[in-house]
Amino acid sequence: MSPSSAHGVSRRAFLRRAAALAAGVYAFPRWALAGADERTALILVWLQGGASQLETFDPKPGTPQGGPTRAIETALPGVRFAAGLPKLAERANRLCVLRSLSGREGDHRRASYVLHTGWSINPALDYPHLGALLDAERAAEGLGFVSLGSVPARGGFRGAAYAPLEVPNDRPPGGRAPDGFAARRELLKTLESEFSRRAHADAEQRVQAFTQAQRVLEGPIRGAWDLEQEPQATRDAYGASLLGRRLLVARRLVEAGARCVVVESPDWDHHEDLFRRHASRAQELDAGLSALLDDLRARKRWERTVVACFGEFGRTPTINPRQGRDHYPQAFSGLLAGGGLRPGVVGATGPDGARVVERPLRLADVHATLLARLGVDPAGQQLAGDRPLDLVDAGEPISEVLG
Repeated sequence: MSPSSAHGVSRRAFLRRAAALAAGVYAFPRWALAGADERTALILVWLQGGASQLETFDPKPGTPQGGPTRAIETALPGVRFAAGLPKLAERANRLCVLRSLSGREGDHRRASYVLHTGWSINPALDYPHLGALLDAERAAEGLGFVSLGSVPARGGFRGAAYAPLEVPNDRPPGGRAPDGFAARRELLKTLESEFSRRAHADAEQRVQAFTQAQRVLEGPIRGAWDLEQEPQATRDAYGASLLGRRLLVARRLVEAGARCVVVESPDWDHHEDLFRRHASRAQELDAGLSALLDDLRARKRWERTVVACFGEFGRTPTINPRQGRDHYPQAFSGLLAGGGLRPGVVGATGPDGARVVERPLRLADVHATLLARLGVDPAGQQLAGDRPLDLVDAGEPISEVLG
């Protein structure tokens, strides 16, 4: 983050807005919010470790950089995916393929923070996760933010009340017996009585978070983890992998009222033996994500659910001596789908995949696009204490996908 943006409003954002005001217009195009609905849910699939764009959505076959990876045609004329994604290739006409993402962070922790918050790490300010931001900015009822796996950011300066319900495994939250939970609830009531005599905002927010978790444990949303309720054919379509099960749980969660579900897909950091290791990950992603897309359409949730699929960065075009690819934020790819977004391809990299040559995009632009589609004005501001801050770090909605 630049020094200017550490104070809340980046210089780029300030100049953009100043120019718009001088011209007598508002900087954010109002058409971008057309059709937006605060009840629309978000499923964010995180390819943790950084998936290779050259082995997924931007292959370069027949070049030294492309390696042994073959490319196949997709349902989008003239667009090819890596051969390990045949099911997604068949559904490409439902996808927004972003091929021109770039960033500055090549470290997992720092890059993951940017992916999940839209901001670079700032030691003086803990930014909220996108899911927490959506929960805070939208007035919709229901469970706000669930993480199936780990996330690198939580409620941030928006407070503990907006932290995710974090479920690190396949089991529903709260494995203890109901009597044990009831005892903890009685203890909570005692603590609430004590805190009611004090002014302590953080404690109050933690009570709110506990109360939210209690509603999950005692309410119908807990049943989202009971995959035995699903037909065998549905479970088979998603696959038996961890990712497949998590994607099916995510679909059930948004149907039960969750507004943002992050699905962590681990182990995409292939510095060695990439072509063998990537194949199994790609097979799981191809099956699970394709099944999710089909399911959302079949169950009439397509227009009311946005699906996003990204790693924190891409991989080097150069294949290293260990037959792997290293971290590469300079050019990578991601997907958006559903939620009324317009399918197609945005941006391009050069023949060797080393740099973006058309329509450069940042993850902040993805955040602005998601906010706009989910009913939040990305040109708005939020408060960290008494300091006004932009919702997005100078990101602009991607007009090509906001139909």
